[in-house]
Amino acid sequence: MPSSTVLLVGGTGRVGRLVLNELLDRGATVRALVRSSSAPADFPTSDRLHIIPNASILDMPLPTLSEHARGCSAIVCTLGHPPTLRGIYGAPYRLVTDATRKLSEAAAQVASRAGSAPIRLVVLNSLGVNAPGDAPRTFGERIVLALVSALVPPFRDSMHCARYLNDKVGKDALSGIEWAAVRPSTFATSVHEVEQYSAAKVRPSEAGLFAPTDISMESIAHFMAMLATADEGTWAEWRGTMPALYCVKPASAAAAVESKKEA
Repeated sequence: MPSSTVLLVGGTGRVGRLVLNELLDRGATVRALVRSSSAPADFPTSDRLHIIPNASILDMPLPTLSEHARGCSAIVCTLGHPPTLRGIYGAPYRLVTDATRKLSEAAAQVASRAGSAPIRLVVLNSLGVNAPGDAPRTFGERIVLALVSALVPPFRDSMHCARYLNDKVGKDALSGIEWAAVRPSTFATSVHEVEQYSAAKVRPSEAGLFAPTDISMESIAHFMAMLATADEGTWAEWRGTMPALYCVKPASAAAAVESKKEA
C-alpha cells in the first residue's frame, strides 16, 4: 500500500514502539496517540511521524478520534494491560475491548462521511484466545485457560475484544471497517530480532498452550506493520481473521543427540 497513513494506538508500549519503527521503515506516515504531553525521548525522529499528545483514547470524544483517523488507511492498536499487579487487577478492566470498539466506531464515522475505502484495523490479541477453526484444545489446556479466564482480567479483556470483532464488526458488518486480530504466542523476551516465524489463519495443534513457540516482539511488530501496509491482495488473505503467530523452537542439542541414539 503506497504512501499509507497509519494511526497508531499504544505506540509507547513494548510492542507498540517496535511497530512504530517498522511502519516508518516501510515508508508509512504515522500518527501516534500518546498519553503524555510530548513524545518519549527515545522515539524516532522523522518528518513522517506526527505525535498527538495528551491523548487518552478512552477519554477522548468520538468526534475527536474520528478526526485523527481521517485520511488514514489503517489503524494499529497494540494496547495492553501493564504486567504489574495494578495493571493486571486494576481499572480499566476492558481497556482493549473498549479501545477497539471506539476505534471501530471512529473509523466507521470517517468512512461513512467520506465515502472512502474501508479502514484497516489491526489489533493485538493473544494466542490463548480461541477462534473459529482452531485446533481442538487438550483437556489440560482447557483447564488452565478456564482458570486464567476466571483469575486474570486482562485475558478476559482479550476474549471480549475477539468476541466484539467477530460478532459486532464481523457479523453485523460495521461499515467502513476491515479487521484482523493478531494472536501471538508468549513473548520471547530473550530474542531481540525478527525470527523466522509462522502465521496461520487458525491456530494449528503445534501452537498449543504448552508448546515451545515463544515469539519475539520484533516478529510481532513485523507482522502487524505488514498487515497495515500490505497491498490489497495480501490484506485480503488476512482480513476478518485472527492470525496465530508463533515460532516453533528447535530441539536442544541434547535432545537432538538422544533422538539420534534412539534412531
